[in-house]
Amino acid sequence: MTTKVKPTGNNVIVEPLKPEEGGANVYIPDAFREKSSEGRVIAVGPGKDGKPLDIAVGDRVLLNRYAGHEIVLDGVLCKAIDAQEIIAVIAPAPAA
Repeated sequence: MTTKVKPTGNNVIVEPLKPEEGGANVYIPDAFREKSSEGRVIAVGPGKDGKPLDIAVGDRVLLNRYAGHEIVLDGVLCKAIDAQEIIAVIAPAPAA
């Protein structure tokens, strides 16, 4: 997906992944899976107070299922979330 949205501050736009897109190499217990979800970062804000975020476009992330606000970009349901709602980066974006 290509989008021209530029988040502000510590905000990140994440496209949720379907469970089969999550990858088989990461084991997530069922109890935890119910409270979290995976997504792919499609846009990253500049950070706050001159501190850039350590999250990059293309990263696969684990986030709280109830985090942020649902928005529709280019016909795709996405989430606009605060970077602090990201629990972990599962797979960093490949080096360009």
